[in-house]
Amino acid sequence: MFLQISKKTIYAVRKSLIFSAICAIGAFLTRLCKNSAIVTRFLSQSGRTAFSSSVLTRGVNGAGSLAAPVFKSSAVLRLIFGSIALQPWVLVCAVLFLAPLIPTMVLLAAAAVTTAVTLAHGIYFGEGYRPTAVDKWLLFVMLAYFSGVMVSSDRQASLFPALLYAAFCFFAFTVKAAINSKAHARAAVFALVLSATAVSLHGLAQRYFGWFLPTVGTGAWLDKDMFEGVYLRVYATLENPNVLAEYLDLIIPFTFAIAVTEKSKLIKLVSLGCLAAQLMALLYSYSRGGWIATIAAIAVFLIALDRRFVVLLVLGGIGGLALMPAQYINRLMSVGNITDRSTLYRLYIWLGTIDMVKDGHWQIGIGVGETAFASVYRLYDYGGIVTPHSHNLFLQFITESGVLGLVSILGAFFSGIRQGMRAFLSGGRTRLYSLAAACGILGFFVQSMTDFGFYNYRVTFVFWCVLGLAAAMGSAHAADGEKPDPREKVSAI
Repeated sequence: MFLQISKKTIYAVRKSLIFSAICAIGAFLTRLCKNSAIVTRFLSQSGRTAFSSSVLTRGVNGAGSLAAPVFKSSAVLRLIFGSIALQPWVLVCAVLFLAPLIPTMVLLAAAAVTTAVTLAHGIYFGEGYRPTAVDKWLLFVMLAYFSGVMVSSDRQASLFPALLYAAFCFFAFTVKAAINSKAHARAAVFALVLSATAVSLHGLAQRYFGWFLPTVGTGAWLDKDMFEGVYLRVYATLENPNVLAEYLDLIIPFTFAIAVTEKSKLIKLVSLGCLAAQLMALLYSYSRGGWIATIAAIAVFLIALDRRFVVLLVLGGIGGLALMPAQYINRLMSVGNITDRSTLYRLYIWLGTIDMVKDGHWQIGIGVGETAFASVYRLYDYGGIVTPHSHNLFLQFITESGVLGLVSILGAFFSGIRQGMRAFLSGGRTRLYSLAAACGILGFFVQSMTDFGFYNYRVTFVFWCVLGLAAAMGSAHAADGEKPDPREKVSAI
């Protein structure tokens, strides 16, 4: 009886004018995108082709060729590279797993060792440098950081954060070099997802058992007058609930992709459990920007798979709003409400930062780091608000490094999304992981409009790793020229 009613309901929905209108709109937008010169240009390989023939690319490959005979004559290196534990992709996966769980300086040391091993491995085996369109933007970002040191009023204070940011940005090259096959890409994705699950379980332990909480300060980040039902915002290992949300923005699309694309029932079941833990941790972070960013990322993921998911998203959104508890609805609907102290706090900071940028600091910036920012921002603050950053990633870059910084970070975002989308459209068994990388970067971009995710160095590191992974999968697909796997259907869900 239930099955008959369900079929009748589905038939009625499909015959409805609303369903037909939504499908027609989806079809129109799809044709519009396919015929768009902008989209065609966005997904072209011109940037990669130009960079492949650059002096820098030829110089790196030439230096590797000269050093190769010396490296191959070393018995120590032969012994090292014979060990699976010291294969670059294994080390990268280990670092990806540990990134949100270990202190920043330990992470820096692990990244340095992994980069050194990857470089030596590439020279020893004669693996040439594989350029992508992302590379030049990574170099521009690092240049922007060093430029921010030069213009800083306190160069000594700006030097350490600039070096750390640049080192973590450089690790994207390491990821791109080490992840050079579909199996390596899959292992890297699994490492990211398992790590995010561990972080999420840590957050859920804070929420349900009160574990890992400091003795004071658990009421921080709360407007108790406006949100009475919210007594705790979890932050897990990342020290701030908004930072936790930005981290999960990057990883949740990968977890979703595993649940969709993997054929093993056990892996599907485990991935669904991981996805549930991550979504619950995101929910309990009470980060409105994180919620919106993840919704946007998953929506793009589903629509890229099949435009008919537009109907499911619309119906799911309506149903979700109808069934969601009031405390979450109130929290989500408070976006833009300046009676909320956190919204007003951000608004004042943005106004002060924009005044600072307009007053001539947009050209070369004021310097990298909290010290440089605070030394100038205090002259423009609204309401006496003291803040270590601008609560907007793009405002922060133009403030610290001027136009060079803003153009560089925007280029890095869009080139990473493009690499992931190109790999997805080119097909192959890791195509959904490529799409997940693009959607994760997109989600991070959305939340970066309301927060400065790079304030946490470990989340900064994970962002550059995801961008490097998108570039690696895009490069691998371009080299392999794979066709889509006909068995890889959405019905695999």
